[in-house]
Amino acid sequence: MAKNPCPPCEEGLPAWMGTFADMMTLLMCFFVLLFAMSSLDPVKMQQMQQAAQKKLGLKNESAPKLIKNELEIQTELKEIVEELDIDEKAKVTRDPRGIAIEFDGSICFASGTTNLTPELKRILGTVIDRLNVGNDLRPILVEGHSDNVAPSGSIAKKYPTNWHLSTARAGEVTRYLIEQGVMAGRLVAGGYADQWPNKANYVARRMGKINQTYIDQANLTREDRQANRRIKVVFQTRKL
Repeated sequence: MAKNPCPPCEEGLPAWMGTFADMMTLLMCFFVLLFAMSSLDPVKMQQMQQAAQKKLGLKNESAPKLIKNELEIQTELKEIVEELDIDEKAKVTRDPRGIAIEFDGSICFASGTTNLTPELKRILGTVIDRLNVGNDLRPILVEGHSDNVAPSGSIAKKYPTNWHLSTARAGEVTRYLIEQGVMAGRLVAGGYADQWPNKANYVARRMGKINQTYIDQANLTREDRQANRRIKVVFQTRKL
């Protein structure tokens, strides 16, 4: 008895392969989007690179200086404050953006001007020598702050409000940092006038808790006003 012949085979791939290929394409697009939206930690990337080179026995004589992590930046800034004996004029703080060093108004600018004092230049120079690494692209925020007393006299003609004055002072610090070798693309300058008193933290500002009553209470004494007339330099280590 003759066997039945095999049915002719269909040409091409099986039908389920089309659905499978579509699913793989969508998954690939999903992971590409995740990677595009992610923020790579430059410190960890550099550590991984150096660990791989060490494992492979490779020596890179021209390797750049290590990018400092958040704790190292904080430690370095505190050491600078201690070494320069400016504990009463500068302080190191931390907020959700990263690590900051704040300079009291008494050492920042001559009264009624935007000219940096020699002392502030000396301190900034030391900070940049220690923390400016060529392959570190993380932002540095330069903030100008003021008390609640409006500019008067001759300076008011050029800077009619504290918004103008605080922004101009932040701009002068930024210009000086660029002159000292900091990449301009890293620097972000901004003036906050009297809207961010020294005693108010980052969360209070973001939550809208700084109203006019708060500002008035934060500027009652001469010492309060002097503390509010400050420059703050934030080394941003976190992406908000």
